[in-house]
Amino acid sequence: MAWTDFWALISILNGQATQANCRLLAEELSRRPVADIIGFAERHAEALYRLDQEKFGTVPVVDLTARFGNPFPQSSDVFLYARCAAVAAGQAVWESVFKDGWPNLRG
Repeated sequence: MAWTDFWALISILNGQATQANCRLLAEELSRRPVADIIGFAERHAEALYRLDQEKFGTVPVVDLTARFGNPFPQSSDVFLYARCAAVAAGQAVWESVFKDGWPNLRG
């Protein structure tokens, strides 16, 4: 699947991976050939993988501090959810992460 096709499908989420939006995306994918579904899954995995960088994963969570006032680190789950949210937000947000850096994360 071409990136343009992938991002067109992601745009169905309208910037948020709500249950209703995910259902719309799933319905659209269900009407497509298996090759498109696999292609979408491969692009999705690649989009997440490209965000899987130490410089993003070590950004602390905003408004939380650990013992003695140290920054509160992201857990691996928080980092995965943040990457998923960046992809679901759409191509412009996803690309901005590489240009402008990781957005502040809230716990």
